[in-house]
Amino acid sequence: MIGPAAPFPEPPPVPARTGLPRWAIALVAALGGLLIGGLGGFAGGGWFVRETRVERDFEMIVFLEQGIDEAQRVAVRDAVDRAAPDEVDFRTQEENFELYKKTKPDDELLRQLRPEAFSETFVYRTHGGGPECAPVAGLRELPGVRDVAIHMPADGDRLEGNLICPA
Repeated sequence: MIGPAAPFPEPPPVPARTGLPRWAIALVAALGGLLIGGLGGFAGGGWFVRETRVERDFEMIVFLEQGIDEAQRVAVRDAVDRAAPDEVDFRTQEENFELYKKTKPDDELLRQLRPEAFSETFVYRTHGGGPECAPVAGLRELPGVRDVAIHMPADGDRLEGNLICPA
């Protein structure tokens, strides 16, 4: 037979707290966090850290609607000229078709496409730290404009990509 269980020993008494109260420790920790965070923001703002801006080329492509009339084309060209800091090129449907064939020669869709499937475009190139979406909104609203895209050509170790600006 098993005898009665041994009683659990009493826990030792909790010593009286000495030092700062808990609220004071929490206050010091919070103030320290604010101070360190503030210095981080101060440093991030350019006082201690020099900001670097990556420069690259961008192409703004304005796609024209099929059947655009000459007056609309001229109005779009004027708007593009006002927005474009650098050179502006006009590409016909045939030129865009040939460009597509060069950039995607193995595309299965290529056998089914014809130049008439492509839009005429205005393309302007710019160089800087980032594309500006502000001119896009105004260009999209013009009669005869189907869409506007921003293209980043491949550049050294940087990949090619397209950007979408909000409508």
